[in-house]
Amino acid sequence: MSHEPREDVTVLRTDASISNSFSGEGSGEADAPRVLKQRFVLEEKLGSGGMGTVFRAKDLRKVEARDRQPYLAIKVLNNDFREHPEAFIALQREAAKSQILSHPNIVSIYDFDKDGDVPFMTMELLEGQELAELLRAYPNGLPEPMAWAVIRGICAGLAHAHEAGIVHADFKPGNVYVAPSNAPKILDFGIARAVQLTDVQGDDTLFDPARLAALTPAYASREMLAGDNPEPRDDLYSLGIVIYLILTGHHPYGRLSADQAATEGLKADRPKSLTRRQWQVVNRCLAFNRQDRPESIAELEKYLLAPSPWGGRIVMGTAAAALLALSINFFIGDAELKEVKQEVRQTTLLDAQLERLDAVMATPDFDMAWEQSLSREYEALVALGDSGTDGVDETDEAAVAVAGRIRESYAERIRETSDADVALGLLNRGSRYGPMAESAQLLEGRLIAAVRLHLDQASAAADWVMELDARLLRFLGAFPESAERAAVELEAAETLEWLVRAALEEGDAETAERLLSSLQPKLFDDVVREDLLVALETVEREAARAAALRQQAALAESQARALKATLEESCLRLDLDRIETLLAEAVAREQAGAAVSERLGDCVGQLAELDPDRARVLELNIAERFADFLAVEATSVDPCSLSYLVGNGAQSGRQGYCVDDLDDDPAGRSGRHCRPDSSICRGQRSSPQRRENPRTALQ
Repeated sequence: MSHEPREDVTVLRTDASISNSFSGEGSGEADAPRVLKQRFVLEEKLGSGGMGTVFRAKDLRKVEARDRQPYLAIKVLNNDFREHPEAFIALQREAAKSQILSHPNIVSIYDFDKDGDVPFMTMELLEGQELAELLRAYPNGLPEPMAWAVIRGICAGLAHAHEAGIVHADFKPGNVYVAPSNAPKILDFGIARAVQLTDVQGDDTLFDPARLAALTPAYASREMLAGDNPEPRDDLYSLGIVIYLILTGHHPYGRLSADQAATEGLKADRPKSLTRRQWQVVNRCLAFNRQDRPESIAELEKYLLAPSPWGGRIVMGTAAAALLALSINFFIGDAELKEVKQEVRQTTLLDAQLERLDAVMATPDFDMAWEQSLSREYEALVALGDSGTDGVDETDEAAVAVAGRIRESYAERIRETSDADVALGLLNRGSRYGPMAESAQLLEGRLIAAVRLHLDQASAAADWVMELDARLLRFLGAFPESAERAAVELEAAETLEWLVRAALEEGDAETAERLLSSLQPKLFDDVVREDLLVALETVEREAARAAALRQQAALAESQARALKATLEESCLRLDLDRIETLLAEAVAREQAGAAVSERLGDCVGQLAELDPDRARVLELNIAERFADFLAVEATSVDPCSLSYLVGNGAQSGRQGYCVDDLDDDPAGRSGRHCRPDSSICRGQRSSPQRRENPRTALQ
């Protein structure tokens, strides 16, 4: 079971000037035990409205008696109302008064009881659904057969209550249940009040429902809102609104309370399904002052539900015009007759044109086709005034009235529309029919609020800046002469300046520059502009320097990885050309040179143990290639060492040999005194002479 809309919630009046904003939202529903009086099992919540929550319940006594219909409805007082000192009495009075009001269109009440601190009453279980739910299912009004069946039923039920001296005082769609047969049932007489103080029940001597003062602002009359004693004409105001809802699907005053609607001077539009005669009586029900409403529901039924003594108004108007023309033909001359005929024709055309405009305005779709049709019919109405001679004043007055209705229709749609662009379009098109100052003021406030809300959610993101510019453009484009323009632009500039400075403090030059490009057109102070530009240049320089350092570090890391991979080759396969190139290109020359020196020195040392000749060749290559980068130390190589000789003599195609450097002979000769192919050293061994160069040191 869906809940009623917020505006339809019954509330306690806190003062005489209750507003529509006090809707009772959040009123606690009934917190009832699962079983009441050890007899009634609450199985399902059917709805919550007025003062109580209604449950579908099973009567265990009927189950025990094997009754085929053991179900009934139980109304339990809502938590918020239960705390009110008069609410318990009100529920008992509802049961008593509803029992008095036995009628097919009023719900039947069986009994009133209490389980602990939970008061409740039992009533007939209704089939169907609330009128409020039906109206939500039919947003443009109930289908015609159903609508008139419901209207007849609720009029009959309320008329019966008034004849019994009871005013409902909180009549609304949520208090009407519609059966599948379209027969309505009125319920919730919880705050109903006896009109006659001489009631034999003596209720008013014990309890005055006015002290409870519960009502629904969107349906209550001004007198009820002010705390006056209820009268049948207060129910007529509520009934008029409900009838309007049934026929059109929307509230005649946009769900504003009677006080607010009267203050704003609102007027309801005639539903297309009502004749002028029917509309006059319904419109009187919607009057803000009690004395302007019908005296009774009987008067409403007479003009709304009884067949009209007239046929179609245009047909009758034409017939009357013809009869009038024939009648006066005997008494006036041709000139006067022509003038009268012109007047009658003008009146008939005016009525017909107003009918066409009413038909168009009855279904305001606000799409292109509807607006073109409305414009066309309105221009035709204005043209009647331009072309006629007599009756022009009446046509002009009608055109002014219609233009007002059109503007109000646009104003209502603007109030309901949350999309700013759509609302601005509606304002522009509605203003063709005259100024719409209130709607313009409303939209201006919305657009300013949208800008300020966005500023409260400030972000350096590009999307946020784009949305800010869009909102400012929408506001300034629609209201360039707004008194708030300077203030809003200043607030936007201050927020952007704050974001720019925050980005500069973080060293984010790119973000700061982007924000500054949006800020500059909004800046009023040239000193601030120059200060921000200088700060941006400083940050950009620092950012460029940092970027260069990062690039250099990345290059050095890449070069180091390449050099490391090259140096990891075996000593016999070292690519000295590649090493020389990498060393020449190295950004971190010192670190690269140290790595090369260490690796080449290790290789020379390893070869010196295994192959002195290759070691010496490597030394020569190193000295030749890396003289500009490294100072190569000669490695001490002993070709006669045991570690070298052992095993080399057994190598295929090679014999091991050793060579000692001997002292110079007397003839001044020096050199090797062993045969190259001999494995025995025949010369006189002396200590090797060593060069004193430091080993593989950097220059």
